[in-house]
Amino acid sequence: LNNTLYTQPIMLATSVAIWEVYLSQTEKLPKFAAGHSLGEYSALVANGTFSLEDCLKIVSKRAKYMDIFKSKCREP
Repeated sequence: LNNTLYTQPIMLATSVAIWEVYLSQTEKLPKFAAGHSLGEYSALVANGTFSLEDCLKIVSKRAKYMDIFKSKCREP
């Protein structure tokens, strides 16, 4: 889990799973959804802008590019 390639999709899936549990326990829906950084993607799934499947594809690419950038920025 220390590798962003795996951590980011797992965090998204976990956040969406928590959201699904919330929905199953209440009829109260928030008026808006917001998040910071990776949490923005969870919010987009929660409000129906993206499906979980599409969002996982986006977040996986995000993680890939962040991993590439990190490896290129390491000091020699």
